[in-house]
Amino acid sequence: MKSMNSGHSFEKMREVNPERLKRYEELCDGAPNAVSILARGLETVEKGGAVVRTKTTGYLGKEVHGNVSGSRAGVLAAIELAKYFPDARIVANSLVEKTNEHQAQVTAAELGRGGVGPERIIVQEKSFSTYSELLELIRLVTENDWQHAVVVVNEFIVPRARALLRHIHDVGDPAEYRQRPGIQEALRKYEAMRRAGSTSITVVSSEDIISLADPRYRRIVEAARQLPEWIETVRKEKSGVEAIEDGTYGKNPPSTSVKQ
Repeated sequence: MKSMNSGHSFEKMREVNPERLKRYEELCDGAPNAVSILARGLETVEKGGAVVRTKTTGYLGKEVHGNVSGSRAGVLAAIELAKYFPDARIVANSLVEKTNEHQAQVTAAELGRGGVGPERIIVQEKSFSTYSELLELIRLVTENDWQHAVVVVNEFIVPRARALLRHIHDVGDPAEYRQRPGIQEALRKYEAMRRAGSTSITVVSSEDIISLADPRYRRIVEAARQLPEWIETVRKEKSGVEAIEDGTYGKNPPSTSVKQ
């Protein structure tokens, strides 16, 4: 299967067209003020035994738990949405405390090479899990009074991300991220804004975006869905959603890592 990271330049894709804009607006529930890319892992490029650069990964890469990564898809999706929604800020996230990888910096650099101006990019490096990334997005939503934010993440994570947002106030939080300075206040303000109908967060599949953007990526995604690793990741994600809904998520985290 051709790598998501192989030589095609995302900037060379066709110009903005009204039909595609309409489809993106449908997927995103309207034009967003911000697009947040959830982190999924990095890989290194070596030359002569030395690391020459770090990049986001294709579908053959793995994230910290050994599941499919596909983090490059999120960057490509955000570049595409940035082109169609020129007023949206783009949030690059990290899982710093867990992996010691500064993915937000790598993502920001890739966004820049894809044509996203630095003034539009927010580098967020406090988070270390999917849940904490969402909490940090809520902090940004309330600080900037964003009416609408979009989360882009691989399709197998979409159900869990949506479940975490539904249970953002009460899901298991073994690392006590909700107790960090400013998070409780942000949650209270976000809930008030949400109830008033003045803000919303929509979770969108990276694969939906890039498959619409370019037939080459659609073929790569179709092949990736057949990978045993993809199928196993879907199974694990389904178990995660069930745990969120029944209240056991995060209550018995692995002793070696903070559960996403």
